[in-house]
Amino acid sequence: MALHRSEADSNSSGRAGETRPVPREGGVILGRVIVGGSSYFIEQVKRTSLEIPGEATTPQGVFPLVEQLAPDAVLTEVVNRDWLETACILAGIRKNIRVFVSGDFGMEQWREIRRAGCIAVSSDPEQAAGEVSAATAGLGGLVFRHDDRPAPEIEAQKVDVVRGGLIIAVFGIKGGIGKTEIALNLAATVGLWAKNLSRSQGQEFKVLLLDYNSDYGTSKVNLGLYSRVLNANAPKVYSVGDMDDPALGSRWDDLVARLNYYKKANLYFLAPPQAPEERVGFDADLARRIINLTENHFDLIVIDLGTGLDKRDQAMVALGEAKKLIYVVEPFHTVVTSNAEFVKTEMRDIVDMSKVSMVVNHAHPPNRAKQTYTPAEVVRSLGLPLLGSLPYEPRITEGVPHICVDQRSPFSRSIVGLARSVLGSASIEIAPPKRFFNIFGIFKTT
Repeated sequence: MALHRSEADSNSSGRAGETRPVPREGGVILGRVIVGGSSYFIEQVKRTSLEIPGEATTPQGVFPLVEQLAPDAVLTEVVNRDWLETACILAGIRKNIRVFVSGDFGMEQWREIRRAGCIAVSSDPEQAAGEVSAATAGLGGLVFRHDDRPAPEIEAQKVDVVRGGLIIAVFGIKGGIGKTEIALNLAATVGLWAKNLSRSQGQEFKVLLLDYNSDYGTSKVNLGLYSRVLNANAPKVYSVGDMDDPALGSRWDDLVARLNYYKKANLYFLAPPQAPEERVGFDADLARRIINLTENHFDLIVIDLGTGLDKRDQAMVALGEAKKLIYVVEPFHTVVTSNAEFVKTEMRDIVDMSKVSMVVNHAHPPNRAKQTYTPAEVVRSLGLPLLGSLPYEPRITEGVPHICVDQRSPFSRSIVGLARSVLGSASIEIAPPKRFFNIFGIFKTT
């Protein structure tokens, strides 16, 4: 499964059913750039050769445009502090997008810009556009095709991801906010990349998904999720309860017999406890034993947790053993307020705050009756570092969890960015097929 680019591909926007002209300078394809700032700044930039699919005159207007248009870069005029914060946050949550900031910066601002990963350009609109044009040449019109030829761009580079026993726990205090969806898609995305890595470089990178969610309703849904498609051809679906065997050793041959494997995503997994005796027996000791048995065999372990963290011994074990914690929150006012209170009064007593980063997940459609925060506002309210922001996409976020492996999907592209941030490498190339999988057995092409 390799990535290739051709002249025929370069005329597509990367979204289904759309084509667009690709601007060129000397035969070089230029990227699509969203521009934000004052009306004067935007008008001056639009006179240049940059392709500008969208523009924003307020900081709050940038994020929706990025999610909707999936640009190659963003150029913002730093008119005030809000614009600078927006650019820095955007650079943090969209690793696959270059963020340029235009203005006259002092030393402290320049250091902040560099730390965030932004690129400072001239305060003059036309000069800024020229610098952006030079930096984004070659980014435009990239569409993914997939076949079994090796990908030269991957073979030519060394993979610099964190290797060996990285444990990540995905948690939150509210149900229905997409924790399972994020854990599942993150693990599957890295699994697909690992499959390509094995083909192109001969390196093995194993991924394991553990569902420690013992909430009865959720675990019942999740067990159905795992059994209907992920393990459809196997005689049974193994759960965390199947690891409750004192005779089980840590040898790979012993362990693999108790693990499920989803070939399409190159993903090993254990379903949540389902039977009453399994839920009762799933305690802190078993949760710790599962991690101890598996951590030396997997490069990445993703653990999906339920709610009510302080009352769940197995969840506390996962939060303690994990090296990185992903806290999921929705951007609605009431949800943000309750989460801010939890962070300030309880979270600090439960987890090591240095391991926590946040994902803002738009798990439900925008609601005019509910005040919706921007990612920057959520960061200010909770005081947590932002790992990523996932857009609302009805076919994925409504109903039961799904795996989305469609490069044209904003959600899928955001998950890829999240995976790169988690593994600490912007050089990761992930090439899922252009298809959308409904895990409950409905297969859709897009």
